[in-house]
Amino acid sequence: MKTIKKPLISTKKSKFLRFLGLFLGITLFLILVFSVTYFPIVNKPNKEYKNAIKTISEVISDTNHKCSSYKLSNSIEEEKLKENIPQFISKLKEANSTITTISIPSNYRDDHKNLLTGLDNNIKLYQQMLAILSNPKSNDLTESLNDFKGYLQSTRNSYFVINDSMYSVKLDKTFNDFTNDFINYTNHKITENTQNANLLEKQSKFINKFDSTLNSFQKLLSDSDLKYSLSRIHQDNYDYTNILKEIKDLKSSFESFSEEFDKITFPEEAKSLQEKSTSLKSNLKTQIENLDSLITSEYTDVFNASSEKKAKTIQQHYESLYTEINEHLKTLTSSFDSLSYEFISYRSKFI
Repeated sequence: MKTIKKPLISTKKSKFLRFLGLFLGITLFLILVFSVTYFPIVNKPNKEYKNAIKTISEVISDTNHKCSSYKLSNSIEEEKLKENIPQFISKLKEANSTITTISIPSNYRDDHKNLLTGLDNNIKLYQQMLAILSNPKSNDLTESLNDFKGYLQSTRNSYFVINDSMYSVKLDKTFNDFTNDFINYTNHKITENTQNANLLEKQSKFINKFDSTLNSFQKLLSDSDLKYSLSRIHQDNYDYTNILKEIKDLKSSFESFSEEFDKITFPEEAKSLQEKSTSLKSNLKTQIENLDSLITSEYTDVFNASSEKKAKTIQQHYESLYTEINEHLKTLTSSFDSLSYEFISYRSKFI
């Protein structure tokens, strides 16, 4: 039987196909082994990074939410917030320290940078809040509030531009309401401080003016005591020249004082001082007028006396009248002392 030979080309083609199949099989196997071993190794750092960042983002969100739960309209909660803010700052600083130690995959660098920037401003936000709560009467409260607003805006901007959801830091409605309340709270303190400063300036001007008024009162009371001058007239001679000049100067001094007194603007808080000082001024005026009238009458009567004996009798008569004047002067001095003590107490409230 005759053997049929296969064509040489067909045999070579068959071998080539077997070789190609074997090559493709080996290649696919190597690709499979590479995929199974390489990608988990490559993706492991990314997975660890994602898990770490997600945890940190949750810590930041949770810290902001806890801080936002305080109500600034309640003075007790305000104190609690002031006590607890350092803990919130510490939490955020711990998160910041953790972030800085993590190895950053190249494809996450932008989001990582935004997270760090947002966190840095988030920390400064609470530091500024603590400074304001600790010193609400500070002279630079307006500047402090502007800094707070700046940190708040920067915090929001940095968190907002993050693309990957694993970086997502939630600044929810509670946080927005809380920061708005804090801004309103600080604005109220600024207004209050301005009003207090204006009041203090007003009070300082009044206190300085009234202090001078008391000095004038004291001198007028002292000058109204003419016992020594009268005794010299009654004991030594009948020369009324000096005492008449004294009473004339006293009246002139009182008129000048009265004009200045009427220019004083009394604050509402000083109503009692106004009433008492006005009463003292009125009584002092009466005292000086009575003294003037008495001395003038004595002088006229003595001058017109028919004899020295008669003049001496007249003087003795007037001495008893001066006793009443002197007693009234003691009462005025006591009123002045009471007014002075009240003024000292009043001044201590503002200086």
